Amino acid sequence: MHDLYFHFLRFSLGIEDICPDFRKHIDWNGLVKFAHRQAMSGIIFDGIKKLPKEMAPPRPIIYNMLAISERIRRMNQQQSIAVCKIFRKLRKDNLECCILKGQGNSLLYPNPYSRTPGDIDVWINASRKAINEYANEHLGDCRCRRYNHIELYFDKIPVEIHFIPSLMNNPFYNRRLQEWFRNNAHAQCANAVTLPGCKEPVAVPTKEFNVIFQLSHLYHHFFDEGIGLKQITDYYFLLTKYVSSANKEKTKKLLKHLGLRKFAGAIMYVMDKVYGMKEEHRLVPIDGRRGKVLMEDILHGGNFGQYNPLLDSKNKARRFFLKSYRTMHFIRLYPSETLCEPIFRTYHFLWRKWRNY
Repeated sequence: MHDLYFHFLRFSLGIEDICPDFRKHIDWNGLVKFAHRQAMSGIIFDGIKKLPKEMAPPRPIIYNMLAISERIRRMNQQQSIAVCKIFRKLRKDNLECCILKGQGNSLLYPNPYSRTPGDIDVWINASRKAINEYANEHLGDCRCRRYNHIELYFDKIPVEIHFIPSLMNNPFYNRRLQEWFRNNAHAQCANAVTLPGCKEPVAVPTKEFNVIFQLSHLYHHFFDEGIGLKQITDYYFLLTKYVSSANKEKTKKLLKHLGLRKFAGAIMYVMDKVYGMKEEHRLVPIDGRRGKVLMEDILHGGNFGQYNPLLDSKNKARRFFLKSYRTMHFIRLYPSETLCEPIFRTYHFLWRKWRNY
């Protein structure tokens, strides 16, 4: 049944036409559940709106998806306004910054308002000390402080203020990744775009930067809790807009240097099975062995692993060991990152305790 869901997702995104026998085989309730688990309801409703009348789902499903889609549209409008507001505030206070992922990614979609928004991620190009002091003085109470970001609310919308865009568990590759981020920080904070519904431009990373950054972000979350098709769809549109024969070899060398080559092969497998990605847009050759494991994890756990029963425990100690148990399943596929994951998580726990976070 997942193959039918993938087909309808491709149709919804404008990648291919609908199959004439689709109506005979689809489980509409199953498709709605799939869309909800993967945070893709707005996208799927775009497809429903394009269907001929004789292929449309039952009215209750249409009304339910219409309500969800309208809520997603309003959330996107509110978030774009909040992004412009917080960006304007930071720039007014002479802080070099850019908006990561989120609303910047929505510009790649056929319908920017159908992408389900999450929180707002802002990368400030300054020292950890300067960012902490500014957040304490100008951004109100912080919900949580982590190694790579501060969590807070701005206009009732969750915001993450990043010290660094992303990180890796392996300290050697992480050092290389952070050096690459630092070397490319200024260009990202100068890359201005205009979001839908906003008059003022905001800075977002370039496509060249995002190809590496967003892959590293997917890799980190894959080990932490899991990733979903929403994040994969973001990356699909990014690759179709960026990858060409001119830049592919350079990017492949950088992926190998940063320890992301194997995971990129797994992502290409998912791109092929879900979106039918053309070979010309693939960063690296498909890695079927790693890709099948990634696909199973995406379908099992849903958006950021929210539906994985292994990660459902409220007990922090139990959750720690369950996460380690899940991660150890990947040791043959990604040995160094897997072995370093519980070490980094322990270090992060002690680091927060030491700093009273």
